[in-house]
Order: sequence, then structure tokens, then C-alpha cells
Amino acid sequence: PGCPPPYSFDVPSYRGGDLVSHEGLVNQCWGLNGTATGNRCAASSEYSPGVGKYWPTAWERLGTCRGSLAPTAAPTRDEANDIGGCPPLFSKDAAYGPGDEVSRKEGYAYRCKRYP
Repeated sequence: PGCPPPYSFDVPSYRGGDLVSHEGLVNQCWGLNGTATGNRCAASSEYSPGVGKYWPTAWERLGTCRGSLAPTAAPTRDEANDIGGCPPLFSKDAAYGPGDEVSRKEGYAYRCKRYP
């Protein structure tokens, strides 16, 4: 899954439940009632997730992540390769040749290849 925002010293403090990433690892602030407890989740070098001397008292390591949680661009239609919707459903009783196209109920489409 994608990563939450990276841990930053620009954030004065994090609240209980806040998620941050650091070097591909997801960490969650340990806070009481949705608030930082004292300076436990303060943005300081001593509490930096995975690095600071006191980080285990402020953060819980939840797992790994890759990429970002930012939305991706919507897919675009490729007019040059548009085949006009789904091909007919596959039939086990039909004979198919090279180039024939079929679909399955699950929404997958297939094109028959030439044998070897």
C-alpha cells in the first residue's frame, strides 16, 4: 500500500493516531484520546520514528509501505485500440481461431493466438 505523509520537523506535534512514514515504514503516534501525550509525538530528533533515542515511547511501527497515498490519475480511453466494448462471452462449444476475441463474466477479455 501507499505511504502516509513523511515524518516532518515542520509539524510542531502529531496527535494520537496520526500516521507518518519514514524510510518505507509506517509509524503511528501513541496518544491518549487523540492527543499527543506531553512531547511524545513532538517533531524533534529525539522522537523521530525509528531514529530518535525515545521514538519507541512515542510511535508504534505498523509495517511497510511503498509509494504515496495520493490519488492516481484517472484512466484515459485509447481510441486507437478501442474494440467497441466487450467481445462476446466465451462458449465452450464454439471453435475459435487466431484473432478471435471473447470475454468472461468476470470482465476479462481474451484474444486467441496463432498456434505456435
